[in-house]
Amino acid sequence: MARTGTIRIGYAVEAPFAFVDGQGQVTGESPAVARVIWQRLGIPRIEWVQTDFASLIPQLRAGRFDQIASGLFIRPDRQQLIAFTQPSLCLQAALLVRRGNSLHLHGLNDIANQEGVRLAVITGAVEGEDAARAGIPGDRILSFPTTDLALQGIRHNLADALALSAPTIKQLADALPDMQRTLPLSSPDTAAGCSAFAFRLADTQLRRQFDQGLDAYLGSDKHLQLLHAFGLGVEELPNRRQSSPQPVNSR
Repeated sequence: MARTGTIRIGYAVEAPFAFVDGQGQVTGESPAVARVIWQRLGIPRIEWVQTDFASLIPQLRAGRFDQIASGLFIRPDRQQLIAFTQPSLCLQAALLVRRGNSLHLHGLNDIANQEGVRLAVITGAVEGEDAARAGIPGDRILSFPTTDLALQGIRHNLADALALSAPTIKQLADALPDMQRTLPLSSPDTAAGCSAFAFRLADTQLRRQFDQGLDAYLGSDKHLQLLHAFGLGVEELPNRRQSSPQPVNSR
């Protein structure tokens, strides 16, 4: 990487964390922050590698790219496989439901307590684990590789709600007239979680280099301006006194 001046970064499409804009540029909170940090560290070129969410960690470990910048949430099981930077965002989860919310779904317990109600989750994301802890039977938790396919599942009555981070649900609801969001979920089985950037376990120096740049940038005026461009704000910033990534329950 130092010899070529290029870093390879993997991402999965989920706005506002990572997506491709109308000009074909990879953007979103995570890619935009990564772009700033690497430029400050003297790495001018980024090769972006798009993949499904469930493939991010396996492909990082296999060497297809050097870093994940995709709003990946810190989890104890993931910390056994990859190395996280300090958190960059901390968020609640929410539900996306059909307009009118005729089933009165406001949380995972509402889904668990109504026989036949089905929840869509993204394959590899932890909302599936949260749903199981809330008592939703496995045959009523449907995994989809992408958000678009999950939305099709709801529209074709395969599922009744989609669980994802609150900012993603808000953007989907704002863009889709046939859908609406619930309030962010805040219960023991859906605690707030924190996202971070990730590297291979062996790439200690690379991670520390990036983390140092990240530490100087998080919470700055320029960082807040960047967050606002993606519908995020100071309320999503992690506690800056947190000295290392902590295990959390979220995406």
